[in-house]
Amino acid sequence: MVSSVFRGSMVVHIVLHTRSFPSDGEWEAFVSERAALLDSDGAGSLRGLVVSDGGAPTSRQRTLYRELSGRVTVPTAQVTSSRLALGIAAAMGWVNPALKSFAPRHFERALRYLGVPQEEWPPLGDHLRGELERLPVDALFAINTLALRAAR
Repeated sequence: MVSSVFRGSMVVHIVLHTRSFPSDGEWEAFVSERAALLDSDGAGSLRGLVVSDGGAPTSRQRTLYRELSGRVTVPTAQVTSSRLALGIAAAMGWVNPALKSFAPRHFERALRYLGVPQEEWPPLGDHLRGELERLPVDALFAINTLALRAAR
């Protein structure tokens, strides 16, 4: 798992998962990064984008996230075709009802849901392509070849 931040008209906290579950250290780093973003930017301009091949937080990690988030709701789009990741997202939806899941072929719908302006799609696409060097996520390759190319 890796996370990064894209800053455009809003702040998009991006998380990439392979098929593996994140380690506790990776998850704790993500939760700390999310807390820092909430402190500096506030929940109003923060969005989440999760791209997963099936990896997702464990029950213990979801508890840690729930403790952090309290009642803060961050609009988040999960992009995956993994049934396991979809099921875990449904469980996380109890904590964050603004979490919606999308198939990789519907990436443009995910960006619209998050409110990312269309003129920011190309720089976001460049950011995501750069993330592929850090962590090769199959779902991101699918996005890269379909929706991001169309967005150009």
